[in-house]
Parts: sequence; C-alpha cells; structure tokens
Amino acid sequence: MSGAVSGLLAPSALLPTGWHPDVEICWGPDGMLESVTPNVPDSPHPTAAGPVIPGMPNLHSHAFQRALLGRVQHPGPGGDFWSWRNEMYSAVQALTPELLYQVSAWTYSLMLAAGYTSVVEFHYVHRLGGASPSRSLEAMMAAARDTGIRQTMAPVLYRFAGSDGTALSERQRAFELDHAEFADLVTQIGEAGTTVAIAPHSLRAVQPDDLHFLVDLVGADTPVHIHVSEQPAEVAEIRKNLGDTPIAWLNREFGLSPRWALVHATQATPAELDLIDDGVATLVLCPTTEHDLGDGRFPIERTPGASWGVGSDSQVSVSPAEELRLLLYGQPAARGKRAVLSSTEHSDGSSLWQRATQGASAVTGSPVGRIAPGHAADLMVLDGARPDFTGLTADHLLSAWVLSGHARQIAEVRVGGDVVAQH
Repeated sequence: MSGAVSGLLAPSALLPTGWHPDVEICWGPDGMLESVTPNVPDSPHPTAAGPVIPGMPNLHSHAFQRALLGRVQHPGPGGDFWSWRNEMYSAVQALTPELLYQVSAWTYSLMLAAGYTSVVEFHYVHRLGGASPSRSLEAMMAAARDTGIRQTMAPVLYRFAGSDGTALSERQRAFELDHAEFADLVTQIGEAGTTVAIAPHSLRAVQPDDLHFLVDLVGADTPVHIHVSEQPAEVAEIRKNLGDTPIAWLNREFGLSPRWALVHATQATPAELDLIDDGVATLVLCPTTEHDLGDGRFPIERTPGASWGVGSDSQVSVSPAEELRLLLYGQPAARGKRAVLSSTEHSDGSSLWQRATQGASAVTGSPVGRIAPGHAADLMVLDGARPDFTGLTADHLLSAWVLSGHARQIAEVRVGGDVVAQH
C-alpha cells in the first residue's frame, strides 16, 4: 500500500464471493480499495455499525424529473406514457441551468441518503432558458460534485421525433444537438475529469448514421445507453421503419456487448429475451418508473443469465431498495411461489442486491459495485442495532431491509471512502 490508508472493520460484508465475517476494508487516498481481508478479528480501523455492502450504482437517471412529482399523477387525456411525456415537455420549458442545478443537487442528495453511491445521468435537457448546452452540462456535473455522488455523464443525442426522420417539434427543441455540439460536450466532460458514456436517446430519436457517428466517436469500452422497447407503439414503429424489433436490430447492426445498456426492454420479444439471457448486453430496469408510466413489467424470471442493474429514471422513487422490492413483488403473484429470485447462497433481498451491483462497471465506465481491491470504496453500512434486525444474520438483515426497510436504517453511505450521508 502507498500513502495514507483509511478503512473500516465490517462485522460482515457482502463480497463478490458472498458474505464474510470480520472483513477489514482498506482504501487509499484516491478512494480506491487497496485490500479486503476477511476473518480479521482486530483492526486499527473503526468498526462499522452493521453489515457493509456495495453502494448501489444508479444506472439510469433524469434528475430534473424529480420536479414532476405530483404534477403527472392524474387522469389527464390519454393517461399513459405519451400524456406523461407532454407534461414533462411543459416542465422543461420552465427550466434554466440554475434551476436544473438546484433540482439535480436535491435529487442526488436524496439518492445518496437512500444508498445510491453513483449515478449515470442520461442528460438530454441541453438548451434551457436560452443558455448554451455547455451551461446545462456544467450544472449537472456541479450538482454531482457538490453532493459527492460519483457520476457518469451520458449526454444524449436526440435529433428526430420519429424513426422515419420526422423533425423535432418546437417543444422538443431543448433536446436538440448536432454532431459537432455533441462531440464538444464529450470533450467538456473529459476535461472536467468526469466519466463519460454516450446516449442515443432511442431508435425513435436518432437515425442509423447518428448511431454510427456516436459509436465511432468514442473508445471501444465506452458505455452506450439507450431507451429501447419501452412501449408497444415504439416497437411497432421501429419494426415498420427499420425492419426489425429494436433489440434485434441493434444486435444485428452493432453486435451488442455488455457495455450496451438497454434501458427498460419491457416490450422485448421472446427472441430478444433469449439474447438478454445470453448476456449480450446489460439490462437496466427502472421498476418504479415502468409501473408509474404503464410501460409494463420486464419478466426478470425469464432471463436468469442476464446481467442487469436498476435506475431511478423519472425519480418517482430515489430508493434502490424500492426498485428491487417492486421487481421482486411481481414474482410470487405471477408464479404462485415465493423466494423465486433467490440463489442457493442468499435470500431474495441479498441475491437481488448482489446481482444489481456486480455487473455495473461495464455500463458506468467506473470500477463500482464490488467490495474488492481495485474498485471504488463506495460502501453502504446498515444499522445492525435497529430493533427490526434483532437476531438476523447479515444475509437475512439485508433481505429484510430490501423487502421492507427504509433509509433511516442505513447507518452511513460512503463514496470513495468519504462519508456522504448518515442517519
């Protein structure tokens, strides 16, 4: 080890190989884990207040949409995803870079308090209040810096109102960038020292040549995030204009890999579910948003081999436990049995947390989601002294928290070893 080393002694910790007792977790001044050693009864480092688990990466966020809460849960015309989208367009008209910073910093602080330690910001509100796209981008990066959340910035290319090349409406102009402007934002992100991903909004919003431009612009390991197969109307449109369903088309044209984050996929076909189950890409599920917008439920039981994670998306919830809880709750009712997503080693809640964190690095561009040397010291400590957890093993304690807990049962959250939230 080099330089000053900090650390914790965890009574138990969830490592890539499962739960281990008395784990000494040490990180260097750069916030990266240098050693993780189980079965250490005595350590010079402070003892954590309870089980230590990897902080949850938030793989899909539109932070500004937290400001929509309470404005869109009403039976307006249509009462579906498309009517919600119209309400969102109206909210964007009122945004300025300053307001974007305020609502995003607020949202990020709530995420940290709930156990998210990193976030992929799917950023498409580029032109706000007459300001340049670089102003909105800087507002988003400043919100992350000031709250302490680890950020991957995914600027969005959004050029069309349909896959047939229909021009953007006046209400969509805030999202518009040309290729040169997009490349400038990628450069700005890199110069700021923030991790970058690229984000074609959807196959409705870009043409094939736009996708090729994006993929050619960045390195072969740079994450690619895209909304895909979210709504039946979208799937029908893509099939009509591109000749195939969205995920199948992407795989044929680009050869999907784990760096491709397929967001939602609630309308994936059986053949596309087989591709996902084979691990050709990383699935990003946002259950609270998908239920709120009527997107449908992704059949997670159909893809046991998939690499997947969760995102808060529209911010109807900013709790990773609530995302996993909703993902799990649909299973017993659909299948007539319980504990359907647990592994042989872990109970339901622990299994879901482990699966949702471990595959995150490929689509965040950062070494997150694992308590292991070389990964970020992004950690969450549950409060083992809570009466709710009396007599529970670490595995059952985490499962109890995922299934019924709340943020006040978190003792502390750390990003890069630094405490960013306490309860």
